Amino acid sequence: MTLPTGAISFSDLNTEMRLQATAPLTMDADLLRRIASAGGTGVQTTSGTVISLSQLQGHAYGVYQNGSGQSVSNINLVTAFTATGNYAAGKTYGVATNAGTIGSSSISTYGLTANFSAGDILAVQNTGYIVGHGGDGGYGGPSYSNGYPGQNGGPAFYAKGGASAFIQMQNTGTIGGGGGGGGGGAYAQDTQNQRVPLQGGGGGGGAGYVAGAGAGGYGTGGQGTLTQGGYGGGGGGQAAQAGGPGGGLGQIGVYTGSNGYASGGTPGQGGGSIAGTNWFVGGVSGTILGTTSTT
Repeated sequence: MTLPTGAISFSDLNTEMRLQATAPLTMDADLLRRIASAGGTGVQTTSGTVISLSQLQGHAYGVYQNGSGQSVSNINLVTAFTATGNYAAGKTYGVATNAGTIGSSSISTYGLTANFSAGDILAVQNTGYIVGHGGDGGYGGPSYSNGYPGQNGGPAFYAKGGASAFIQMQNTGTIGGGGGGGGGGAYAQDTQNQRVPLQGGGGGGGAGYVAGAGAGGYGTGGQGTLTQGGYGGGGGGQAAQAGGPGGGLGQIGVYTGSNGYASGGTPGQGGGSIAGTNWFVGGVSGTILGTTSTT
């Protein structure tokens, strides 16, 4: 629950912090100081700082946890905090921990979204994977055709803190955009039978969760995995190209070039790792794959 805007009891504080209502409590407790520091109140979080109950009025403590071995998609932290009654715009101190996999069901949607209001403070602790959706591979070039383009990978994490707020990330895991899909292979003319075109192979899917699908062609490309792009499908013989493999997290797929008859499909670009405002990576930076964007 969000703390009352009027009189606050120690029972209210303990309940907000997920403790027993009657648990012993002191007003210089570390978590209480952090909750009170939201909203641009100027409250110091250093040990020994004693706060008053009035500095906690209307504040909230939001918690999100994704455990080891768990895979989820399209997580919006404001929505998650609101659903449990622990979000007050501009007055929330939140903690999000991920030891599993957070991904996306679409290349156009972030795996994890933290779109917070001015005054909110969020700490993200990632020991697992926060990734985008992998791009699908491009279809292998049919008769007298170039290979089809691979799909771009999706973005991983959108982190927006308003003015007088910030989002801090302690990352010892991996944050990576979805890999781009491999381009489809180009067709070729059968040199032994000039009337028979040979189809190119399908491109492999990009890495991510959900991983990109391999495309059809003479040989079908392989689906990506969480961290690796899928293989390109084989071409129909002679100069017909195999499809390009998909890209790893945050990486472009493979372009197979030209074979003199046609060109392989353009590979998909890797998705971005982190985008937004007022965020920074603190502590160990872990592995970040794909472009970042800050203002």
